[in-house]
Amino acid sequence: MQSAFGGIDFGTSNSTVGVIRDGRARLVALEGEQPTLPSAVFFNFEDGYTYFGRRAISDYTDSIEGRLMRSLKSVLGSSLANEKTRIKARQIGFIDIIGMFVGHLKKRLEEDAGGPVENVVLG
Repeated sequence: MQSAFGGIDFGTSNSTVGVIRDGRARLVALEGEQPTLPSAVFFNFEDGYTYFGRRAISDYTDSIEGRLMRSLKSVLGSSLANEKTRIKARQIGFIDIIGMFVGHLKKRLEEDAGGPVENVVLG
């Protein structure tokens, strides 16, 4: 069996992930059966977890105490990229938050591929 190759499209509004295994390309289900994931992160102050995508937006709209961040891609190339933001009592860099989100996408890619994916095109 050949190793898998992946592609991650980190979008301003939505993101998606694709994998090529054994010469066949397909999209990865990122949230349930959905192949797209809203580019959103929610730091849930009530349970201490960080959620992504639809769950992030749902927690926010359900008035759960926390911090929602959207349009993370728009930070790239701006002066905010080198700044930090307050998440409860911590200061977290915007680049670190983007890294969490992209890391989540890569984790889903590797779960779907059944192991490490070392060759990834990022767009």
